[in-house]
Amino acid sequence: MTGRQMTRDEFLVALGELLETDSPLIGSEELTGLGSWDSVAVISFIGMVDDKWGATLAPTKIRACKTVDDLAALVT
Repeated sequence: MTGRQMTRDEFLVALGELLETDSPLIGSEELTGLGSWDSVAVISFIGMVDDKWGATLAPTKIRACKTVDDLAALVT
């Protein structure tokens, strides 16, 4: 990963905004339980991480993630 390292809190807020969640994310949420986590959200997530923090993520690593915390571990 390149660019500025983000904090976990920054990540949770940014992901919540991206997914337009009704309540703040805490990290333990399962991605399959988030109705807005779909293929479009994955593409948007990749773009968000690249744009905000200059990081490039491999789709295979994202697919291996089961929870919000798993995603956070990729970028924080």
